[in-house]
Amino acid sequence: MLKKICGLFLGLVVCIGSACVTPTHASSASSVIITHIQAGGVGAAREEFVVLYNTTADVIDISGWCLANKYEVTFFCFNSENTGYSLSGYSHAVIASEDIFETAPGLFEIPPYTYTVTNQSSGSIVGSSETLTIVDANKTSIDVKSWTSSLASGKMWARQVLLEEPRMYAILGGEADWTVETSGGIPLNEVVEYEKILPEDPGIDDSILSPVISELLPNPEGTDTGSEFIELYNPNQDHAVELANYTFRVGKSLEKTYTFPEDTALAPQGYRAFTNEEISFTLLNSTSSVQLYYNEVSVGEVVLYNEPASGMAWAYIGDSWVYTSTPTPNKQNLYTVLQQESDSSLLKPCAANQYRSPETNRCRSIETSQTTLTPCKENQYRSSETNRCRNIVQDDGPAPCKEGQERNPETNRCRNIVAMTQVGQGVKGAETVSEGVNWYLWLGIAGVVVAVLSYALWEWREETRA
Repeated sequence: MLKKICGLFLGLVVCIGSACVTPTHASSASSVIITHIQAGGVGAAREEFVVLYNTTADVIDISGWCLANKYEVTFFCFNSENTGYSLSGYSHAVIASEDIFETAPGLFEIPPYTYTVTNQSSGSIVGSSETLTIVDANKTSIDVKSWTSSLASGKMWARQVLLEEPRMYAILGGEADWTVETSGGIPLNEVVEYEKILPEDPGIDDSILSPVISELLPNPEGTDTGSEFIELYNPNQDHAVELANYTFRVGKSLEKTYTFPEDTALAPQGYRAFTNEEISFTLLNSTSSVQLYYNEVSVGEVVLYNEPASGMAWAYIGDSWVYTSTPTPNKQNLYTVLQQESDSSLLKPCAANQYRSPETNRCRSIETSQTTLTPCKENQYRSSETNRCRNIVQDDGPAPCKEGQERNPETNRCRNIVAMTQVGQGVKGAETVSEGVNWYLWLGIAGVVVAVLSYALWEWREETRA
């Protein structure tokens, strides 16, 4: 009981404070507000969800409403050609990334509306610093939530609940409205879908065809001012088309709307290009889109282009969109490719055994499958690896040793033969080699004879003295 009394007292204080405090967002912010935000979950930065709430008892049509981040990129919209979306009084709408719905489907009792994140690394909602905005079908800001610091893993921003039946959230417009909670306890997704009934516009004559977008020049050479253009084409043979009730939208999410100059008409089967100097639009040089509208009803398909090169026009030629190097404002579209820097007709002809390379525009020798080669010499052969002549390696044995030499089995070199000592008798099993007496033997004998004669002479001399 005490809890209910405190809740009623707090709700009364908030209501009084809300009447005295100027809202920090659009005047319709009290109708639909943001109540829960998760910018990156435990598993990955792409696990995101957002919850909206209708604070009134009335049914609010949210067809065409979008969520946008700080870069003004609308990453989700309640937008369908034949389906409308509404939010009953005191009910929630739940929008989640495909990543979190796939990894944690148990968080949602009723499947949420899903979207594909715009950035694979940081997601569509940056956890560290972000500004999340609800934008209605007229591109008016409904509610905004900003933050400049990251939450801990597994945490979410949650708006404070003041009353339960009917549920009342804090809407003072400051940081006091919010708390940090553990992710979970997400409200039910209670969006109601209905089939759109588009009334026929009595101002449209079925016999007259609507004009179409025929050419864009997003990235002109030189300055962009006065050079970017959007071209329309009138397919009617006998009827001019007034552009008084026509508009066109430009941007990644078609967020900006432009009108045509007054009293502008397209001649039958005529082309009319509007530059960004005549109408103050901007075509991004990266990726963007353009859509034509008649009384807020889209006409034809969205024209989407991606990374156009400098000077290349995005033109509808035949039955498809192509890039062409020849922009043709106010004229029939023409498909051309970039010309080479030099005209091939002015180049010197290649030789008979050459051809002109389409990549470098230079002459290159024609490779032939058979080539006449100079024969190798008698002591050479042609290598299969290098196609060159190589000397034939001789496999003959070493040259024989000279007379009086033998081959050493250890070094395989020739060496002198050492003679055996001569003996008086032949050795059995071996052949005795007969050689002459060496000179030093005779010298020894002569020495002995001289010694004997000298001794005899000395004895004779002693005897004669006696």
